[in-house]
Amino acid sequence: MHRILQLPARLARRLIFALDAFLRRRQGIYEYTQDPECVLRISLGRSHRTCTLSDGTVIQKGDPIVELHFWNEHIPRMRPTGPDLAWGLRFYRRLRKSLTELARYVNQVPGMEPVVAFR
Repeated sequence: MHRILQLPARLARRLIFALDAFLRRRQGIYEYTQDPECVLRISLGRSHRTCTLSDGTVIQKGDPIVELHFWNEHIPRMRPTGPDLAWGLRFYRRLRKSLTELARYVNQVPGMEPVVAFR
């Protein structure tokens, strides 16, 4: 009986992953690294409006930007009781590593030079 109940859950999981993959392709979201601890994916986009950042950088409407997306499958699992300090530390370390890898990627990949901001 237990196996019969698992089948719909497995099927649902496969359908969700298939839908997620379809939407990522459609929206141009991709992995910039295959590191299993990376918690980010990216897509290339354009600024929807002109704005000034806190450091004085002006982003014009239409400027190329990199949009950040969480890579949910790589976010550390939380305990049933929710996040705790240990979880927060694991997430912080992964996010920091992800941003370091992103900086390396942007500096090495041709065509990323025009990017003016990350969102």
